[in-house]
Amino acid sequence: MNCYFLKIILKNKVTRLVALGFIFICLVVSLQYKKSVREYSVNDYYLKYKSELIDAKASYFVNKWATVQFGDDSAFNDTVEGQMAVLQYYRWNIDELKKLVAMLEESDEVTEDFLNEESHYRVVDSLCYIQMWISVPNGDIPLEEALADDFEKHKDFLKLDELPFSFVDLAYCGQGMYDAELTEAHDNLVLEAKLVLDGIDNDALVYEKPSPYIFLERLLGEFELTTIVFPFLILIPSVAIIMKWKEENAYRLKINLNYSDSRMFNVYVSNTVAIITGMIVLIIGAFFAVWGIRGGFSGIRSLVMCDGDNFSRFSNFTHFDVYEEYYELGISKVFFDLYNSNIECTLHSYTIMELWEFFLRAGLLSLEKIIFYVVLGAGIGFLSNGKIKAIVATIICSIMIVAGADKLQVKPWNPFTIRSCWNITLGGFGITWLNAVLLLATSILILYALFMITIRLKDTE
Repeated sequence: MNCYFLKIILKNKVTRLVALGFIFICLVVSLQYKKSVREYSVNDYYLKYKSELIDAKASYFVNKWATVQFGDDSAFNDTVEGQMAVLQYYRWNIDELKKLVAMLEESDEVTEDFLNEESHYRVVDSLCYIQMWISVPNGDIPLEEALADDFEKHKDFLKLDELPFSFVDLAYCGQGMYDAELTEAHDNLVLEAKLVLDGIDNDALVYEKPSPYIFLERLLGEFELTTIVFPFLILIPSVAIIMKWKEENAYRLKINLNYSDSRMFNVYVSNTVAIITGMIVLIIGAFFAVWGIRGGFSGIRSLVMCDGDNFSRFSNFTHFDVYEEYYELGISKVFFDLYNSNIECTLHSYTIMELWEFFLRAGLLSLEKIIFYVVLGAGIGFLSNGKIKAIVATIICSIMIVAGADKLQVKPWNPFTIRSCWNITLGGFGITWLNAVLLLATSILILYALFMITIRLKDTE
């Protein structure tokens, strides 16, 4: 990196404003996240589980009434054993919640015994709920077979053989509403169960607890302003710095180094990419470190659920605009689509990866996006004769960025519609990760080639 060029960029007012812009966005996200973070007191836990106990009792009586009303109805593809297992599960659920409430009533503080009991209840309850959506009569494989190694690994924690009902029989209760052909539905449920089991060893990323990884999700995935402003915070300084450089007759750098315009273009692009990337990493990294010190850095090996076709196909996720976003699966912000008969859709298959691998994939896409806008800004700055032309060209690009901000207008051939690299890596935002990576790479090469050809033609004049 050329030190003289570095000084030119860092001394520019626009660069400092961009840095302040990134700091402001990170600060806003941190303050919003801080509001959602809470340490549960005994009273908070008590009110939470007292409310869940009321709901559990209602569910028990509803299911008991349905069992008496319909009996062994073959239309539901259930069995007597499945029906009894469900009723016994709801009875167990009530007893467990009563136990948790009783433990809270006996202590003025949240004890380690309570947290261990709650953790066991949460995991087993989640697995039971998922198992009830498995339909063995429809050809599905029950969880304990599909994830045999995981269940064997955690058998001492789960203690399924000590439950007052058969966990296996829950898969025969007829609650699964999927057709036998929709194997993706079963596969997704198995993955969801795997995430639950993974949380036993790896700290589950919970939105109500402080975590540097949840902060990143809030900043890069959930906060819409980041998606909209990010391209401008790269494009505008890329244009402004070189215009200021030319305005102040900083071509003395070129003369002193005996560089041609085409070589200076390469120097400018490489230095600007390095500086802007470094600035973003330092600013976000500082906030990341603060949240890590507060909540710890554990969880980097947690599993993330992503679009199964996202890294190998160009086909887009369909109907992504009609689904609600689910957060029960940890940091994953995907559209876990349950069957909805009101719209024409098929269940979409998902895959899982560790969080560190997800960061690498999202980071690669983000770096490409930075390079794309730096090359675009550099080309505008180098080829524009005067401020007016540069401003007009920047405004045109800005309009294209704003037009591409609508997620319903995403086009697989338009690099300006590549919005949140985080969400694209997860899948479900109109363009696959593979498509976005290749599109940005191709766009960078085309822009670079066009600008270099034009600049070299000017060098020969």
